[in-house]
Amino acid sequence: MNLNPMHLDILKELGNIGAGNAATSLSQLLNQRVDMSVPEVKLLKLRDVPYLLGGPEIPVVGITVLVEGDGEGQILLLFTKSSSEKLVKNIMVGLSQGEIDEEMKLSVLLEVGNIVSSTFLNALASFTSMKFIPTVPASASDMAGALLDTVLTVDTTENDTIITVFTDFIVQGEMIEGYLVFVPSPLALNKIFNSLGVSL
Repeated sequence: MNLNPMHLDILKELGNIGAGNAATSLSQLLNQRVDMSVPEVKLLKLRDVPYLLGGPEIPVVGITVLVEGDGEGQILLLFTKSSSEKLVKNIMVGLSQGEIDEEMKLSVLLEVGNIVSSTFLNALASFTSMKFIPTVPASASDMAGALLDTVLTVDTTENDTIITVFTDFIVQGEMIEGYLVFVPSPLALNKIFNSLGVSL
């Protein structure tokens, strides 16, 4: 994938808009302030993604959303196990740890994944005039390396380059690292840039 600085600037702008919209939507849902840091967009080899989270053996929680419509692909929202626990605790403020069961935790994380992925795709759609349709989010919990092997459905190899958006959720003043991994099909990425009048 031969992306130049202009391509990266476009992707970063999409990440900025998507993160801002996601923070607003989460704030409205939770009736409390939620901020997201300015995202950093990087291109990584798929095989290197587990190292973002501390290595292939680190326990992680992932929310995955398949993307249909004009550009097929997949979105993964990744948290380490400890970050996911902090996120749930801060979102469900007022409840003790003992009152929050696994079903409630999962429901919160799925809703966060739904909001973040939908707003990211909405930003992409507004930029490109393309139609992106997110599917119902699903969750997975495993070691980082195994999770990526299990949930990725886009036809990729370990050497493929994918788009990774680093951001932090800030809920109740506590910073929680999150990683939004956008894996468009090669055809979808071509369509995105062509729609902007930029060749890939």
